[in-house]
Amino acid sequence: MLLYAGSPTELWLDVQVSSLCPRYPYLPHTLPSWIETLMQYILSFSLAFCLLNALPAYYLDGDLAFKLLITAVEQRTRVARATKCNILASADSKPLYKKELADSGAEEPVELSRGGQMVYTAVTALTTVLLGWCIVGSVLLLAL
Repeated sequence: MLLYAGSPTELWLDVQVSSLCPRYPYLPHTLPSWIETLMQYILSFSLAFCLLNALPAYYLDGDLAFKLLITAVEQRTRVARATKCNILASADSKPLYKKELADSGAEEPVELSRGGQMVYTAVTALTTVLLGWCIVGSVLLLAL
């Protein structure tokens, strides 16, 4: 039992109750909370670096992932268009997009079309510029 005459806020901030006690007297009793805080910081930084690396900016992994995404979408529309044209083609005529159907299962990477290259360049350049300005702004805020 504890009897305290004073501000409850001070008591709340100054007293820490725990069921843990150190096995060795030279270890601080706050060691578990320090380790927990350290693990939270490590998790936060790892998640932040993961999200930062996934941005579609030059020299980051998101750049290649975004290019692969555009390539996959283009291949899918190319195959859908070729399938539609083959269905509409008569039995006597040659399929219009036979080369696209053969290339759709190819293992070598397909180059982006002009429109896909424009989208890739615009999004990647914009993300790189925004990321650069965020870094410059953070450095300026730290310097002030």
